[in-house]
Amino acid sequence: MCQGFVLALLDDDGAIWPATWDGLERVVDTYYAGDIANKMKKHWPTLRSHTWDHLETLGKSSFSAMEEKDGQMTPEFYLQCEDSVFNARRFLANSLSVNRLFSGTGFTVDERNSGHKGTAEYFAVNRLLSSIPPPQLVNISL
Repeated sequence: MCQGFVLALLDDDGAIWPATWDGLERVVDTYYAGDIANKMKKHWPTLRSHTWDHLETLGKSSFSAMEEKDGQMTPEFYLQCEDSVFNARRFLANSLSVNRLFSGTGFTVDERNSGHKGTAEYFAVNRLLSSIPPPQLVNISL
C-alpha cells in the first residue's frame, strides 16, 4: 500500500505568520483576545528571554510532570490557575503546541545538530482540506 501526503498551497490571506515570538504574541492576541491575552501580556518579556529548560527550573518542576499532576493547561484552566510565567508557558505548550523545540526565531531547535536551525515553522488557522481549491492541492506519494 502506498502512503501519501497532500501538499496544500495557501494564498497569503494575512492569517499565516512566522513562528516567532512576535507571531506567537499575535496569535494569542488574535485568537485568545480578552482575559487570556491580558493575563499573558506581562509574561512575554520573560518568555522571550528564557529557554524551556530554564522555565522548568524556575517552576521547580517539569512541564510534563505538571501535566501528569494537573492535566492539560486548557484555556479555562489557565484563567483559573496561578498567574505565573511557568503556567503561561504551559498554556502555550498545551493550547498551541509550542513545545520545547520552539525557539521563537521562526525555526525549530535542532536537537540533533546543536547550533543549527531546524525546520521553518508558521502559525496558521486550521482549515478543512475541502475548503482549499483543488488546484492548490498536490498529492505526494511515497
